[in-house]
Amino acid sequence: MFYILLKSEWVEYTPPYLGGGPASNLSETLPSLARDNGQKAFRSQSATLGASSLGNETGVHAFISKNLHSIDASESLFECYKQMQSHKVHHLIVKKDNQFFGIISDRDLNLVKKLPGSKSISVGEITTTVVLAASEDVTIDKVALVFEREEISCLPILNEDNEVFGVLTTRDLFRFIYERCV
Repeated sequence: MFYILLKSEWVEYTPPYLGGGPASNLSETLPSLARDNGQKAFRSQSATLGASSLGNETGVHAFISKNLHSIDASESLFECYKQMQSHKVHHLIVKKDNQFFGIISDRDLNLVKKLPGSKSISVGEITTTVVLAASEDVTIDKVALVFEREEISCLPILNEDNEVFGVLTTRDLFRFIYERCV
């Protein structure tokens, strides 16, 4: 099952290409929720993924990164960069008032660092707050399709109480493929 974060609450969401309705991607379903910086939060390509011999019915539970690293929305971009370097990660969970607020990636930082005045921008100002997430029982093939269609590289994983307890990244998918092929 997939979820979307709307106004600090996780709501069930099934992408249309997984049988969830007529829109072709999340930005068409919720166009008013695109990122404030003018970029679409989620985009779609017309490519499709087929079933593979890699075990497409395998759940993601074995590949989830459970060692979560987070940063407060009020922190500086420099502090965010330092934490990513220190933990050797490409994404951080962003919290506001000790609650999940969104995701920030190294790509977000690289885009913003070129702007004048970027030293005064806080993490919360560029955080992706329209976030797609999945339950632990979602299968690898569905996650791979969502990653490809939405052009994302990190998916928070929710427990039964709809709390983020892990993340799945493209690196985790590559590890899954490597372990199946070697």
